[in-house]
Amino acid sequence: PAGAQSGVANGEEVVLQHGVFRRKSDGVIAGSGLTMLRGLQNLVKWGCPLGLASMAASDNPARLFKLNIGVMEKGKLAAFVVLDKGLNLQCALLN
Repeated sequence: PAGAQSGVANGEEVVLQHGVFRRKSDGVIAGSGLTMLRGLQNLVKWGCPLGLASMAASDNPARLFKLNIGVMEKGKLAAFVVLDKGLNLQCALLN
């Protein structure tokens, strides 16, 4: 449920506390609240070139999960994210 204050992760109700999701039932950490966009922003802030950070946020996860998306090639789905100069989301398109 990244980007939300609560939700379900691995079949368990979770709530966001200090940047991490914790299970409601016992408070055990259930995952990070980091969004892909915030991860990309962090990488660039820490000195990673935007091109490499973009691959880390798109091409690499798509390959890992064997998705037909993430790179611009014939036969693949077209997904575009438009960011401003501050790397803030302006628009997202899937075609």
